[in-house]
Amino acid sequence: AEIKHKHEKGCLAMARKPDQVNPNKASSGSQFYFCLQDLPDLDGEYTVIGKIVEGLEVMEKLGEVKTGKKDRPLEPPVMETVTVTAR
Repeated sequence: AEIKHKHEKGCLAMARKPDQVNPNKASSGSQFYFCLQDLPDLDGEYTVIGKIVEGLEVMEKLGEVKTGKKDRPLEPPVMETVTVTAR
């Protein structure tokens, strides 16, 4: 894991298996998440790989989607267009 950046609102980060089965915090999955707010408790635990530079309001709307069991959306949202740029 490349654990260098802070979990700030709008960042994109990668999930991994829990420490119990992955004590070295090695990258081990393909799930990602966006931070809807600053999450300092995750700093040093998960790898931040990017940040939203445009369209933060879209992510905020995604955070308002109604969810049910296991925090899954009742009506899953669809991303029609995503642009990734390197800086």
